[in-house]
Amino acid sequence: MNLKQGAEMRWLLTGALMLAGCMGGYNRPMELVSGSHPEYPSEARAAGVEGFVVVRYDVTRKGRVINAEVVAASPPGTFDAAALRAVTSWVFKPAVHDGETQSERALQSTVDFKIGTGSEYADY
Repeated sequence: MNLKQGAEMRWLLTGALMLAGCMGGYNRPMELVSGSHPEYPSEARAAGVEGFVVVRYDVTRKGRVINAEVVAASPPGTFDAAALRAVTSWVFKPAVHDGETQSERALQSTVDFKIGTGSEYADY
C-alpha cells in the first residue's frame, strides 16, 4: 500500500466510524443547564429558621421540570413554596439513550435552606 492509499484508507475508516457512531447507541446523562436558586423566605430568615425540602419531579424530553411536589420538609410548610419555585425553574439537557432523548420520572432533589451560606442544592 502506498502513501496515497494509506491516506484514503484512513479517511474511509474515519467516515465509517463516524457513521457507526451516529447510527449506534449515542448516550449522554441528563445535565442541569440553568435554573434559579430558591429565595429564602424573609420571615424564616428573620426568625433564624433553617431547613430543607425534598422535591420529587419529572423532566420532559425537552428538559423541562413538571409534576413537582414536596415529599418531605423540615420544618413543614416553611420552605415548600420557595423550593417548588426553584425546582420548576430548572432546565436540563435531557438524557440521551441510543440516540433518543429521554424523559425522566420520579427524580428527587433536596433543597437546603441555611442562613449565612445561601441555599444549596443537593442530590440532583
